[in-house]
Amino acid sequence: MSSSEVPKFTLDKPRYDQSAFSGRVRHFFDLVDPMLLLTSDAKLKESVDLLAAFKAGKINPGQPGQVTDAQMWEARRIKEAILHPDTNEPIPAVFRMSAFVPANVPIIAGMLMSPPTVLNTVMWQWINQTFNAGFNYSNRNANAPQSTAEIATAYGAASAISVGTAVGLGELVKRATNLPPAVRGVVRTVVPFVAVASAGVANMYLMRRGEAETGIDVRDSEGNLVGRSQEAGKICLKQVAVTRVLLPVPILILPPVIMSGLNRTAFLKSNPRVRMAVEVGVIAGAIWGALPLAIATFPQVMPVETSKLETRFHQMRTPKGDPITTLYYNKGV
Repeated sequence: MSSSEVPKFTLDKPRYDQSAFSGRVRHFFDLVDPMLLLTSDAKLKESVDLLAAFKAGKINPGQPGQVTDAQMWEARRIKEAILHPDTNEPIPAVFRMSAFVPANVPIIAGMLMSPPTVLNTVMWQWINQTFNAGFNYSNRNANAPQSTAEIATAYGAASAISVGTAVGLGELVKRATNLPPAVRGVVRTVVPFVAVASAGVANMYLMRRGEAETGIDVRDSEGNLVGRSQEAGKICLKQVAVTRVLLPVPILILPPVIMSGLNRTAFLKSNPRVRMAVEVGVIAGAIWGALPLAIATFPQVMPVETSKLETRFHQMRTPKGDPITTLYYNKGV
């Protein structure tokens, strides 16, 4: 299917093939679009109403006088970008996927462009983990509730780990005077990545550990709830941890490498304001591509073999008596 073709609308499956990495990337690129932040409450209600009417069989997209398939896919995109799939409540605007680029550009720019003082390191790591905590919590699997005390403890621990890792590694680099200057430069560039990646994993786990402790909902192929599984929760968190390690790779590694080449050009050397604008643009581009690529590592709705879950799921059967070998859960973001 070419990019210009619009498939027949359905609620049974996503627009793009989620079994393929390329399809998942296209799906998340749709949701990371910052323009979705401009969606009004009226437009959201209109989209939700359109989807409800379609589900009730009241409209038939593509027929004369009816809405088009493209309009229906756009309505679904708007709903999925704004409403949490578990609670059906609006995700706070600043923590939606569509806000990830505009929210992270100043954070990453501050981390990469500020002088590497202890104060700057502490400030930007704290700001980054504050945003990450809100993003992780807002986009979690909401079937595993957490108390306010648990959330506050997780946020404090994640911030402490982030700041401690970044400051500790930074001081280690400063004291490694026996390293060649070129090696020290490379290590100094990698320090923010190591700090952000390790803190990102810790932040995610601390904010979402309830999914492993109390379990998450698992469903059959028809979407019917069949129970809650702690093992599924543990598998889920391991998968999300991988995405948190992959996420900062292009964001923190690529901009310094790209700018080291561009900064050698005579034009940028003589135009510091243009150089700063170019650097911010490079950072924004890296962030825009990083989130869909990282999150698309695993499907949003993950299959899991019943043999990997608790024993109570091993002998499950369909109403027809057929054995159920695979169940599904919402991985969250």
